[in-house]
Amino acid sequence: MRILVIEDELSLLELITKRLSEEGYAVDPAANGKDAQDYINSVDYDCIILDLLIPLIDGLSLLRKIRVKRSHRLSLF
Repeated sequence: MRILVIEDELSLLELITKRLSEEGYAVDPAANGKDAQDYINSVDYDCIILDLLIPLIDGLSLLRKIRVKRSHRLSLF
């Protein structure tokens, strides 16, 4: 399972990433909405953990973009 963790509090981002990696998950960390958007555009994730209050692109705007991207790819959402 591939997981994207989006969190601007770096200590929390590192902790979540480390714990999920220790459990065997492939984890990509992003500290802001722009980096997260770049990851989302290049990788298909099984799970995204999203903090809503992140810099550059806020979490709700990013969530809307994710939904649009997935709705174009999938017939059911």
